[in-house]
Amino acid sequence: MRYRDLKDERDAAVARAIEAERLSMKSEFDRVTQEFEQEKARLIAQVTEDVQGAYRRGFNDGLEAMASGVSDYMACRTNEEKGRS
Repeated sequence: MRYRDLKDERDAAVARAIEAERLSMKSEFDRVTQEFEQEKARLIAQVTEDVQGAYRRGFNDGLEAMASGVSDYMACRTNEEKGRS
């Protein structure tokens, strides 16, 4: 074999190794990116659910406070009317 043939064979082997490493790195990058996107989607869904729950609790607390206020007002008014009678 001539030196040039050995050099060409070595260069081809190096090129194949580099391409294999590039594909391996791309595959790993794609896997990590997919995991990140899944985690991001899960966190967005969780935050959305938490925000909706907080909104509902706030709305319900507001309704209960208003109902309690009206109930207290009516009880006070009823007591006043009983006192006049």
